[in-house]
Amino acid sequence: MTKKAITTFEYTDDLTASLSREGDVETVTFALDGTSCRMDLYKKNAKALRDALKS
Repeated sequence: MTKKAITTFEYTDDLTASLSREGDVETVTFALDGTSCRMDLYKKNAKALRDALKS
């Protein structure tokens, strides 16, 4: 008998918890109040976060 391990990855937008395909989600890193943060977001949500943090 042969065993084969299969690894799968699910890409999820951390804001909406929606599943996505590879390439649709990007990792955004930022610091807020001295705490480093990292979020995986759809490209449009990543842009919205960057715009909000600029304000």
